[in-house]
Amino acid sequence: MADCELKDPASGLVGMVRARLERYFGARAGAVLALVGFNLLFFRKEYFTQAILHGSGTDVVSYQYPVLDFVRGELMSGRFPFVLPHVFGGQALHAAGQAGITYPPNWLLMLPGTFAWIKLSVAVHVLVASVLAFLLAERLMRRPVPEAWAG
Repeated sequence: MADCELKDPASGLVGMVRARLERYFGARAGAVLALVGFNLLFFRKEYFTQAILHGSGTDVVSYQYPVLDFVRGELMSGRFPFVLPHVFGGQALHAAGQAGITYPPNWLLMLPGTFAWIKLSVAVHVLVASVLAFLLAERLMRRPVPEAWAG
């Protein structure tokens, strides 16, 4: 049997993540990792506690959560939610973009713990948007300072 000790600290989980980032993002891996760190710092309450989203009076709490909870309940009971009967005397739900029934990331919201998934969805969407904005700025501008501000 071969020796199972890790002799190189970079060969652990951190090294594996870094190697994958460098493979996909090349020299930009440090900037992408910084964006991930900023996202974790900004959304630390959402990721690691039961806290409600920043600005809890937003549509996420007052509209999105009740709608997605209704959709989840309807799907779990075997009915497809064509109409939301509780808003404006009935609102077309499956065709409304705000409900997002056909948006694949929202399918995770159908799992138990809907509000936790909503918080995670918001934070991950912000992270993906910041990384993609950084990569777009890099492609369009080819200058490091504007790229950093775009992310």
